[in-house]
Amino acid sequence: MLDVQSYLNNQHLRKLFSKTKVLRTLNAKLSPTIPNHIINYCQIANFEDREIIIGCGSASLMLEAKRYETQFLMLAQSTLPQCRTIRWKIMPELLPQQKTHKRKPQISNQSRQIIELTAKHIKNPALKDALTRLATID
Repeated sequence: MLDVQSYLNNQHLRKLFSKTKVLRTLNAKLSPTIPNHIINYCQIANFEDREIIIGCGSASLMLEAKRYETQFLMLAQSTLPQCRTIRWKIMPELLPQQKTHKRKPQISNQSRQIIELTAKHIKNPALKDALTRLATID
């Protein structure tokens, strides 16, 4: 098993740390210059030789963010002078997670009576049981 020092001496790990620092720097430069409703759901996700990859939470955010493409590129070039293009990517994970609220199904009294009446005349036991349970939902 490798110890911590072996990992720190690993060239690949050093490159990863270096790239992470550059990404943080780039994203920090973008934050004050781009409107909050865009920058909160878009970020520079990666960079390669001559391009940066900007991820946006949705297609509509991406279209809106593209209006600032020149500004993004100029800010990126201040840290990565070789950067010439932007590649856009939709990344739904950048959107806030919506809480799903499970509502109890509700049945009106009229529907309940219709279901109960129908269940009385059903001969199939499984269907009759299902309709009976449906009619008892509060």
